[in-house]
Amino acid sequence: MTQLPFSWTSDAGKALIKDILTEYIPQWPSGPRPFQVDATANLLNKTPTVLLAATSSGKTAIFFCILIVLQHLAKHPNPAIKPDTIPEKPVVLVVTPLVELGNKHALEMREFGQRAVSLNAATLAEAREAGRNLLTEIRLCEWTMVFLSAERVTSKEVNDLLRDEHFRSNLVMLGIDEAHVLVPWSLSFRKAYGDVSQLRRRLPDHCTLAVVTATLTPDGLKTLCTELGLKHDKYRCIRQSVQRPNIHTILTNLSHGLTSASFPDFSWLFKQHTKAVLFCGSLDLVWRLGVYGWSHYPIALQHTRVRLWSSISSTEYNQETLELFADESQPTTIIASTAFGMGMNVPNIAYSINVGLPETLEALVQQNGRAGRDPSSTAFGITYVPTATISSLQDDIKQLKDDSSDPAELYKKLVKFNRAPTRASKAAEPKLDTNLRSLILAHTRFVLGGARSDGSAGSRLSSESSASCAVSV
Repeated sequence: MTQLPFSWTSDAGKALIKDILTEYIPQWPSGPRPFQVDATANLLNKTPTVLLAATSSGKTAIFFCILIVLQHLAKHPNPAIKPDTIPEKPVVLVVTPLVELGNKHALEMREFGQRAVSLNAATLAEAREAGRNLLTEIRLCEWTMVFLSAERVTSKEVNDLLRDEHFRSNLVMLGIDEAHVLVPWSLSFRKAYGDVSQLRRRLPDHCTLAVVTATLTPDGLKTLCTELGLKHDKYRCIRQSVQRPNIHTILTNLSHGLTSASFPDFSWLFKQHTKAVLFCGSLDLVWRLGVYGWSHYPIALQHTRVRLWSSISSTEYNQETLELFADESQPTTIIASTAFGMGMNVPNIAYSINVGLPETLEALVQQNGRAGRDPSSTAFGITYVPTATISSLQDDIKQLKDDSSDPAELYKKLVKFNRAPTRASKAAEPKLDTNLRSLILAHTRFVLGGARSDGSAGSRLSSESSASCAVSV
């Protein structure tokens, strides 16, 4: 009887993956999660894999799980697995949306035994000052994981790497982190993201693809797969629940505009001993809200209690911010641009607050997902919705406020509203994202309740149970 060829997606293949990962990752005393094993099995079978899983669920681990398995087999060959499928020095290339995120991922991956580096101007200069050539080290596969931004994808150094036969023979996977931004950013302010799909076409045939995100709508998934050239029967999509039961989502009125230097809606936050991140839609707003936050503290404490985080903050300043935030003995609030919502894994955020409505539901979920990284904690994701946005939905809200409607009827209405064309409230008010519109309508009673007269969402949280003013997502 002819023996079937070994398959990583078989029960035996998955069992082997689980055994290897459990042995090499002491941080996982219970072993890898089933979706991590499933994703790793498909990737080892050279099947492009799209993984949708909740923030803080461990989805980026699939970038190194494949490496751990291959590194083990290089030292301990398995007779069932063809030796020519195991490279001598396996390497994974990962595209990230932000240099800062690449730096952070590289540090995290080292904790799992990988030689990881973020390829950017700073690390190139650091190596040069130490008398090393980082590009040569990468070409010789001395680094098992290389993180880079989309802008570097078409650079000469990456082009030279992809032409090098030694590097190509050991390159086993291309990873794309925070994949939900690939298409929208490529169409707006990050044109380089349009080159990522071209990068994939330049990789050797044995190199597989791992795409991860916590937020992707069905239409977004379809568009992303088209951009990456993934046909429906030629890739594996693993969907995990994106529910975060320990995060309570709150939508409330923004009682004051965002164009002034005073933000009374947020004064309650600076009076609490807590850890919070406020997300702003522009660098100008980051600065003005930061100045407002500083005004709540004596001069000596201002720059430890309130920190700014944006694309123009230095790496050293950002690192100091994270160290201050990790100190539980003092309150710290980070006033951040949306960049902080991209994969930043800070475990002790109690409040993640959107200052105004994000452009998309994906952005809202990503930003609120920074809170409550410790699943045993209780955290809050608060979005302050502009009055103009709520006013534009008054007709829909009135229909949903019909107390005689049973849940089934309310659900039908929400579906109907979601399919209807989205109306812009006024010429000055941008068109509302369809999914955000549905979220606001679903939370309509909380939105209409709004903040208290003192603008204090914090007062509302302290005086009402979370179940009565929040919906877990």
